[in-house]
This record gives sequence, structure tokens and C-alpha cells, in this order.
Amino acid sequence: MNKLFFYNGGKLDMKNTYDIALFMKLGYDSTNKYNGLETLEIYEDFCNKNGTTWFSTNAHFSGMAEKRRQEFLKEIKDGNIVEMYFAVSKGSGGENDIVYKGEVLDIKTEKEGLLSPDKLLTPEEWIDSEYKIWVKLKNLKPFDGLSANDFIIASTGNLLSDVITKSQYHFGYIKKK
Repeated sequence: MNKLFFYNGGKLDMKNTYDIALFMKLGYDSTNKYNGLETLEIYEDFCNKNGTTWFSTNAHFSGMAEKRRQEFLKEIKDGNIVEMYFAVSKGSGGENDIVYKGEVLDIKTEKEGLLSPDKLLTPEEWIDSEYKIWVKLKNLKPFDGLSANDFIIASTGNLLSDVITKSQYHFGYIKKK
């Protein structure tokens, strides 16, 4: 766990950041209307206006494994921060590198797909679509503090930058080197 310090009502609070983070590499959205950067900007704008947002993906064929979902939810319940990092592919407005980061608040997943857990917290562009994974985020912001070179794939130890450059990794779990 990494420690994160922040001011809360004039006093210094400390939260632990869970070692494993979610990762998503975006290309064009499922409608082919928005590139990866435009998609993240829509979610960021929505999150800024509403405090949180539900981000959706079909990147895993059968959704997120329940064991992994419960692992993240336990960390969140215990007061720890679970982060989600976003990269954008070269053909979709990015450079195959980390461009956004958010804090995970909740995760819903269903193998057959499901509608947004809360339509009031979902951008209208994706409000009526079914997705296998929904991640509730806050503090979704552009981020350049770390790059894909600073992360490894949690399950294999392979360098994130190498794997996403080869288009072999679009959604999964990463750790800092």
C-alpha cells in the first residue's frame, strides 16, 4: 500500500492506496462516434458536474471476475483508495500512454451485460447501452504524473508500455514497478 496525504477540513488525513489498480486503454467507443480522448473528456466533464460517474466497458468478454471485484470492493469499504488509470491508443487521439486517472467507488459486472446502475450518474451518450463492466469513479482528471513505463501487469509482471504498444492489453489490473 502507498500512503496518500490530503487536507480534509483543515487537518491532514492519510489514506492508503491499494497496490493494484484498474487499467483501461481506449480506442473508439462502441458507437465509433468518439475517440478515446473525446470519451474521457465527456466522462471528465460529467464527473466534474455531478461529483461521480459510471464508466462502462465491454473489454472483458465475460465481465470482471467476481473474486477480483470483491477484492477491490473490500479495499474501498476498508477506506483505501483504488485507482483506475486510462491510456488512449495512437489511432484514437493518444500515444499509448497514461492520460487520465480516477478513484474507484464501486464496480458492477454481469456476464450478459447490464444497463447503468444509476442513469443519473451516466453520460447520456452511454445511458441506454448494456455493458459487462460498470465502474463508478470520482476525481476523474487528466494525469501525467506517471507513464505506462512505470507500471507492470499485475498477473504477469510484464511492462505495461510494452504490452499496450502491441495492442495486447485493453482492460486489466496493473501495479507500479
